[in-house]
Amino acid sequence: MREYRNLAVLVLACALSACGTTPPQANKPPLFSDQAYWTNPFWQAELFSAVQSVVHLPANAASPAKPGIHGTVKFLFANGKIEDPEIVASTGNPDLDKLMLQQVVTAKVPKLYGLHTGQPHAFQLPLQMFTLYRSFQYNLYKAIQSKSEYSRVAILNDEMGSVTVDFYYLDGKASNVAVAKSSGHKDLDELAIGAMTSTTLPSPPQGYAGKTLHMKVIFCYEINNAIKCPTGNNVINIVGTRILRRSVVTY
Repeated sequence: MREYRNLAVLVLACALSACGTTPPQANKPPLFSDQAYWTNPFWQAELFSAVQSVVHLPANAASPAKPGIHGTVKFLFANGKIEDPEIVASTGNPDLDKLMLQQVVTAKVPKLYGLHTGQPHAFQLPLQMFTLYRSFQYNLYKAIQSKSEYSRVAILNDEMGSVTVDFYYLDGKASNVAVAKSSGHKDLDELAIGAMTSTTLPSPPQGYAGKTLHMKVIFCYEINNAIKCPTGNNVINIVGTRILRRSVVTY
């Protein structure tokens, strides 16, 4: 989801010669665990994603003539929840502003890690008001991205490319999952299929229960920004980092 992936691009120095977006091991502390939770860029990205996932137009709203309805909300995170939200940049519609505030407080805040977890902190987030169906797509791609990973072997072998996965969605389940367009690397194709089949998909939006939806997701595997990924709502970026070691010759 390049469009809404993160608020910032993060560059990390890895201890190994190659690393990717693999889930952290349970016996290892999370990155930035020795800093205040509100300075952790990964937690900030998770917070943004959690809040954005609940913000959408009314269920009976038609697609807006001009896409990109957005506003900015300020709130206090305290006692494990979002409190006292207020609009700092309006959507241009008072009713939508009110709805946005009502939706923001329903967000499921990600688990805290780091220091000062008992200390309240203020946040300000720019948010988009999707249609209900577009919000469903956002949550579906977000769920798939959470299961996407880049294997160390694929990174060391310098394997990059895009995999298009075709599937049918019905009431929270995917069927007929298949590679519609290969990356040219068997390992990457298998990683993409594995992410799709292991993901718990969200429930259908209002009005789509019992309806089969034909969908496609593009997984783009890139190392050190060496290739340009496709753009679109259904593109999931899986970023790998490879550190090139240089030999130093002393005379």
